[in-house]
Amino acid sequence: YIFACVLWYWFMASLNVLTRKGLLVAALLFTLHPMHVENVASIVGRADVLCFIFMLLSIKAYLAHSHAAYALSVVLYILATSSKELGILTLVVAAGFDVVTSNVLLTPRNITKPLVLRTLLSAVVSIVVLKASMSLRGARMTPKMSYVDNPISFYDSRYDRFVHYSYVHSWYLLLSVFPNWSCSDWGHNVLPNSYGVLPAL
Repeated sequence: YIFACVLWYWFMASLNVLTRKGLLVAALLFTLHPMHVENVASIVGRADVLCFIFMLLSIKAYLAHSHAAYALSVVLYILATSSKELGILTLVVAAGFDVVTSNVLLTPRNITKPLVLRTLLSAVVSIVVLKASMSLRGARMTPKMSYVDNPISFYDSRYDRFVHYSYVHSWYLLLSVFPNWSCSDWGHNVLPNSYGVLPAL
């Protein structure tokens, strides 16, 4: 976990978007945030830490803009995905960083052939790795949930499912800002279910 925190500081510094004091605040906030307690206290949290490390290294290699670095980025991407399913988003995030740092959104003429090719190749690689990962794990593209795992998926109405998923993830966002309420596993079955427009209180 200490290595991951140092890596986060190094990665943020390489982006050249924060002052030295800003980098220190960002690093300390990430390191000391209460939501990371499980990653330190429980061996189960090793998957999150490994995935985070491989994701950052993969994104950094991607932004180097060379053939060898891109190959290394793909290898690290596969390692991140092997550590945890969330790693599948690595190349998507890397491509997003690439587009933003290229200033394409404000200046469309900055769109270059290498940028387009990297983005398309990343999309293809992500799909291939996702398919391979699901095949190796013997899982379907749409995992089958039990009621205990996720009661929301058993709602008959798509509208009710959408409302409650939005409600739950809003709580996740709130907990990241006010972690003093984070005293248990905030899963789908911990928060009160919501039906229709207003959540049950």
